[in-house]
Amino acid sequence: MFIRGIRQQALKDWTDERLVEAFCDTGDQQYFTELFGRYTMQVFLICKQYLSDREDSREMVMRIFSKLLEILPGTEIRNFRNWLPVVVQRECLNHLRKQGRFVSLPEQEALLWLEEVEEYPATEMPIGEAEIILALSQLDEAQRVCLNLFFFKKMSYQQVSGQTGFPLNEVKSYLQNGKRQLKKQLLNLIAAK
Repeated sequence: MFIRGIRQQALKDWTDERLVEAFCDTGDQQYFTELFGRYTMQVFLICKQYLSDREDSREMVMRIFSKLLEILPGTEIRNFRNWLPVVVQRECLNHLRKQGRFVSLPEQEALLWLEEVEEYPATEMPIGEAEIILALSQLDEAQRVCLNLFFFKKMSYQQVSGQTGFPLNEVKSYLQNGKRQLKKQLLNLIAAK
């Protein structure tokens, strides 16, 4: 148990690409498990954006990571962090098309946050709306307002700036710092469970 804990801690320092390479070379699940842990919440949030339903989104997360187990060994990946959201988006759109549901692609502005999303730890169950609302309530008012308008109301940086009266640079700063603070708040809530 002690040795496994040391090994898992060491893997946290590895880059995504090193983990992918080690998984492809050895087939050892511990490398994939570390990647899964880093990106579970991000994949869930992308799925939720397309599928809306929490249960469908959870099932899609598991389906996507099962597919990754199969396709990673034969795929050359230069930047896993940028590659993964594209795969998730494609899988969600394919799922919706198979169900006969029309989906318009999100605006480019709304997708910008995917590149900025920080890594989230895995949890048994993704956190719920109540936890997110509680975590948001702990933020500065400016950060909370900007995050709400940008992510939930799907406004662009310029629209948030016009709505709030904050200069564009401040909006970007509030969003970046707000995401960082929100992550800390959510991690604290998860740790308290």
